Amino acid sequence: MSLHQNLVIKVRSHLSHLVNKRAIASPLKTQLPSPMPSGNILTTTDIINLIVGGIDKTTLETELTASNWISTPARGGSKSGSGTIWTSPNNQSSVRIMTKPDGSSYARVYNGPGGGAPGEQPLKTFGQPGTRVETHFILLP
Repeated sequence: MSLHQNLVIKVRSHLSHLVNKRAIASPLKTQLPSPMPSGNILTTTDIINLIVGGIDKTTLETELTASNWISTPARGGSKSGSGTIWTSPNNQSSVRIMTKPDGSSYARVYNGPGGGAPGEQPLKTFGQPGTRVETHFILLP
């Protein structure tokens, strides 16, 4: 990984943390370009970079559809709300996107195709398993 790529990842991680803390307003989305062209989300790294760069639910789902990810309804609870599990075309990873009753949305990326099925681990910014707080990515409004 080049020094430039490493720096971009660190900056995106820091910005994601600020967005998750709601310290920065949603115009952040227009300040950070998409890290890849539409239809090229293939790996957990691709999806994490897109989420950390700042993206809303509709755009994320459009990108996943263009990249041939498969959607299935996700079971939600009174706090997590309704959602969708998106499975990668090669069945190696998944993203669970949930919309809470208050209208806000978040995503979690998993190292398996089941969107949090037994044995799968949610991934944090650098693609490694993390805690609940580290693996819930707030999506832009």
